[in-house]
Amino acid sequence: MTPEWDARQYLLEYTHRWPFAILAFLVGALLGLAVSLIFPTPHASETTLFVAYNSDAIFRNPDDYKNWNMGELNALMVAPDIIQETHDRLRQIEPYWDEIPIEVLRGSLIISWRNTGTWRLGVESDTAQHASTALDTWVDVFLETYLNASNAAFELIMLSGQLEDLNKKQAEAKIRYAELVGVREGLQAWAESVSQSPEGQPLDLSVRWRLWSLASRAAGYDPAWEVLLNSFPEPDAAMHEYITWSESSLVSLGAGIETLETQIETFETSRVEISAQYEKALAESRGLSSSIYVERGSESAPETKPVRNTGLAALVGGLIGMIVWLVVGLVRANLKGKL
Repeated sequence: MTPEWDARQYLLEYTHRWPFAILAFLVGALLGLAVSLIFPTPHASETTLFVAYNSDAIFRNPDDYKNWNMGELNALMVAPDIIQETHDRLRQIEPYWDEIPIEVLRGSLIISWRNTGTWRLGVESDTAQHASTALDTWVDVFLETYLNASNAAFELIMLSGQLEDLNKKQAEAKIRYAELVGVREGLQAWAESVSQSPEGQPLDLSVRWRLWSLASRAAGYDPAWEVLLNSFPEPDAAMHEYITWSESSLVSLGAGIETLETQIETFETSRVEISAQYEKALAESRGLSSSIYVERGSESAPETKPVRNTGLAALVGGLIGMIVWLVVGLVRANLKGKL
């Protein structure tokens, strides 16, 4: 029959072997210290940014919109062009960065945030100086890009308003143009139909109301065209008076149509120019909203410290040494109990 392993007896034996436990701890601590010295600890440099959101912005889902903007801001911080520009500037500062691949630089960047407020940015490198320099350069490049993008976002609002106003004016001008062209065609058709009529012949009442309708359409709500209505012949006027009125009206209509054609072309030219500016500002805004505001959290130098402490490495090594000693003892005791 195989004897059972007595855990209490095992622990009792271990309490009598405390010098070995201390020895295991010391050996592990020395190994942890050696590893820490052989493989120098990297340093991390950290700074803060203040991020605010305009809560007065009116959207159907303001929280979702804010969170989306936070994500866009995070993506901008590590955008390929920003990392490339940071790497280029670092290489100009010190030849050391010529040997550091851009992928390594990208992997050393740390962004910590939850919402609006304080964002923590950090960089890990082999020395405190390199970490601090990389962090300063990265933050400078990001803030420059953000400022340009923010200005472009504000410009988008202005350009959007201008485009909306232009489109409205152009649409109104086209409607007015179509109305005047229709009135002119109606007057021309009437003038051709009565060209052979006696000039002293009175005008049929229904035809007179049709001419009045055309004059009213031409006048619309524009005070400048009231003269067209005020000069309309009386009901008992002879045919030649209506013909004279229609001739002068056709001259005014022609001038008005030419003016509208010029306005429509001007509106279209302005619309094309502003649309090009809008597309340019849209690209430069990088998807950011004018509702987001970013600035440095502190003007002081970044805080730089080792990623791991030498004393902590020794302590962890000592604890690992003790754990290994305990595990080995457990295995030996278990095997001994089965024999």
